[in-house]
Amino acid sequence: MKKIFEFKVFDLLQDKENAEFMDKVKKENPELYVKFLNILSNKGINVAKEKYEDYDPNRVKIRNEREKELRLRRKRENTKEAKTAKNKELLEKYKNEIDEIENVIYSSKLDIIDNKLKSYNIISEYLNSCRVKKRYENNFNKLLKTPENIEYELRGSLLLESIWYTTNSFSLWESDKINIIHIQHFYNFKNKQSTFYPRFNLYYDEFEEYTIPVDRNKESEYLEKRRAYANDLTKEGRLTLDEISNTIKKVSILLSDEMYKEWKFEQDLNKYNL
Repeated sequence: MKKIFEFKVFDLLQDKENAEFMDKVKKENPELYVKFLNILSNKGINVAKEKYEDYDPNRVKIRNEREKELRLRRKRENTKEAKTAKNKELLEKYKNEIDEIENVIYSSKLDIIDNKLKSYNIISEYLNSCRVKKRYENNFNKLLKTPENIEYELRGSLLLESIWYTTNSFSLWESDKINIIHIQHFYNFKNKQSTFYPRFNLYYDEFEEYTIPVDRNKESEYLEKRRAYANDLTKEGRLTLDEISNTIKKVSILLSDEMYKEWKFEQDLNKYNL
């Protein structure tokens, strides 16, 4: 019997296609050699090749990668679905608070502050000289994209929105954008009050050739002190609408030629010991 089997194998492997197939099996899956030799002997090369596809290392690798990718996708989908459901639940839970905030933003007092700034021609001229661009951001919309943070944020004063008046530096040595004015609008759920945090960064460059046009008749020492004083105006933190209106008025006085003339007069008195 053994002799007959050996002769049968010998005859089978005389065929080039059969020999190449069995060499492939021997190289890739030697433990399956006898099994596929029997399949080849009993059912032919086509059936043997078809059945071997389940064991072909390349196909096994591709199949494993696809299965891994499928498991990861299902895991991501399950995680995403759970997160979406949780976010929906939080948005429903705090619907009243969200509606309240959106009403505050809709009737925003930030517009009043913006108009207050524009009401002073001297501030408008200064901003034009700085070549500013105004930018608005609804910070609350960002929070709505991450509802898991809403519960924590509602405990204190919530940042609702911001406006910037931004310019590029006039200096060749600097390329960063500079926020000349930046105002943030906060809302407190406990007292239902809006407060505002302004920052005034009046432009100053130590190189006189990069001074903005409206300030070119002013000495650099004055411009530096003016910027420092403007920064001090906001050290008290968040302000009410009336307080920020008074602060804007002070900034307009800082930008006036009269303030510079007064400073210059005092400098000259000190210089000549008068």
